[in-house]
Amino acid sequence: MKKLSLLVLCMMMVFMSCTSGENTINKSIKIGFLVSSLDNPFFDSLKDHIQYESDKSGFELILLDSQDSIDQEKEAVLELIESKVDLVLFNPVDANESSYNLKLLNAEHIPVIAIDRKFQSGELVSQVTSNNYQGGYEAGNYLKSIFSSEKQLLILEGIESTTANINRVKGISDALSGSHIKVQDSIIANFSRQEAYEKMTVVFQEGATPDAVFAANDQMALGVLDAMLEAKENIVIIGFDGTDEAIDAVINGYLTATLMQQSDLMAQKCVALCRDYLDGKSIESEILIETKLVSITKMRNKYE
Repeated sequence: MKKLSLLVLCMMMVFMSCTSGENTINKSIKIGFLVSSLDNPFFDSLKDHIQYESDKSGFELILLDSQDSIDQEKEAVLELIESKVDLVLFNPVDANESSYNLKLLNAEHIPVIAIDRKFQSGELVSQVTSNNYQGGYEAGNYLKSIFSSEKQLLILEGIESTTANINRVKGISDALSGSHIKVQDSIIANFSRQEAYEKMTVVFQEGATPDAVFAANDQMALGVLDAMLEAKENIVIIGFDGTDEAIDAVINGYLTATLMQQSDLMAQKCVALCRDYLDGKSIESEILIETKLVSITKMRNKYE
C-alpha cells in the first residue's frame, strides 16, 4: 500500500512539473499585435478580444498602435524586433506601403499573421480577414431588396489602397451591376467619421442628395448620419463593421443596416493560429470569416 501511495505521489509530482513547465513556456512567448488605429472602434474591440485570447493562452501580448501612419508603423515594427517577439499579428495601415514594414520582420525571420487587412507583398505564415467581398455583395443585394425602382447610390470609400476597402467596394459594385440601382458617385473619406460628415455636408448643400449611401465602415456611416440629421434629409445608410454605436443606430432606426465583422471569432482564430504555429503544427494559409447583416428590417421582424 505504501509503495502504491508513493507511486501515485510521484506521478502527481511529474504531472504538476509538466504542467508548470508548459505554463512557463507559454508565458515566455511574446506576441506582438500591431494595429492600424485604435481610434477605430472596430479595432479597439478587436484589441480587447485579442488580449483576452492571449491571456487565456498564457501569452505576453505587446500592443502597438500605428495611428494610421506608415512612419509610426515602421517605428512600431522596429520596437517589436527589439523586443524579440516570437510572432506578430499585423493589421497594416496600407496594403502597398506597409509591405516594406512587413519585410523588416521577414528579414529578422519573425513569423507574421496578417489580421483584417492584407499586404501587397512580403511573407506571411497566415492571414485572417473578414470576407469583405461577401459583405459588400450582401449590402448590394439588400439594397436591391428594399428598392423596387431605379435609385441612385453614393459610395463612401475608406483608405483607398487597403484591401478591406477594395473588396467591400468591389462586392457591392458587382452585386449592383446591371440592376436598377446606379452608382451616382464614389468619394474617398478615409474611414473617418469627420471626413465623411464634411463631404456629405457638401453633397447635401449642393442638392446632389442620393437615395442611399454605402459607407465602407461604420465610422463613415455615422458621419453620413450626422450630416443627414443636420441637413434634415432622409436617406438609406449602410455601414460596415457592426460596432456598438452603429448597431444601436440601426435598432433606433437611424442607420438602415451594417455588415457586422465578428471580432471575437477573428481573435480566437488568430491566437489559435499563433499557438499551433509555435507548437510546430501546420496551419491554414488563409481564414475568411463571414460577415452578418444587421438591418432595420431584421430588427423589426425580431421584435414584432
